[in-house]
Amino acid sequence: MELSSTAARALPVVDARIYPRGGLDVLSKAEVARLRDASSGGMHELLRRC
Repeated sequence: MELSSTAARALPVVDARIYPRGGLDVLSKAEVARLRDASSGGMHELLRRC
């Protein structure tokens, strides 16, 4: 199977992890609770605003 010209020019995918540099120590108790409650969408909504 040959690659199309678009697929051949596609940028590589990078697998990365992003960690804060000293930022999580300033979260409020409410923000920490929302991060812990990932099953109800709290983490997504909080991180989306970053």
